[in-house]
Amino acid sequence: MSTVETPAQSADKPVGLSGEATIFVVGELKEQLQQKLAAGAKVLSLAEISAIDGAGAQLLLAARRSHPELRFVDCPEPVRERLALAGLDV
Repeated sequence: MSTVETPAQSADKPVGLSGEATIFVVGELKEQLQQKLAAGAKVLSLAEISAIDGAGAQLLLAARRSHPELRFVDCPEPVRERLALAGLDV
């Protein structure tokens, strides 16, 4: 199961995404991520992503399109490669 963790601090502090970002959990992950973005989160840490597939990449791409100011940080190389395939530069 994946989770979105947010420190109770400013919007410039990273929101942590952990676990899998796959088709099996992307629905619940989307809801959690939307809540954090609506609360003003601007930085998403991908350091704790253990797996990502096309559905997870599409979720992050959609988040970036709807929130162009959103930055991705701490991106592991396998995640970076998957996002690059989806056309998302991190």
